[in-house]
Amino acid sequence: MDKPQEEMQEVGFFGIYKESFKTIFSWKKIFTQITLTFILPLSFIFLAHFIIAYILEWRISRAEDQIYYNNVDSERFYHRLSTAYIGYWVFKFTYLSFLLLFSLLSTAAIVYTIASLYSGNEVTFKKVLKIVPKVWKRLALTFLWTYLGFFMYNVIAGVVLCK
Repeated sequence: MDKPQEEMQEVGFFGIYKESFKTIFSWKKIFTQITLTFILPLSFIFLAHFIIAYILEWRISRAEDQIYYNNVDSERFYHRLSTAYIGYWVFKFTYLSFLLLFSLLSTAAIVYTIASLYSGNEVTFKKVLKIVPKVWKRLALTFLWTYLGFFMYNVIAGVVLCK
């Protein structure tokens, strides 16, 4: 944007933050729109997860305590416990799905916006919204391959360390 590519190669740690803030504050409107559309819902999803997960974990713990301390062998208590576990895992799956979706969408929007700004192209929020569905599939594929790579690395490291 302001500096040629040769100068940007040697900005250093604090220079990266300085350039980031300059970019964000010089394009406040587009970054505010992206924040309100993608990042704010992601934050609410993350915060709601803590509250809902705490409530579900409390219900599970309470049901387990009733079975353990009261020596209850009732179908009703076991049904309550299994229902609580099913609800917990359905919630976790839903939470992780929305977290992944909004994380990928916000990442795609920010990356496209920054790339367009640095290449000198005009960027509008409507353009970003048109491009994001096209780009996020490739980003999701990259994420899944990265996840698979880290998973395999941890499995191999675990096997090596356990021997």
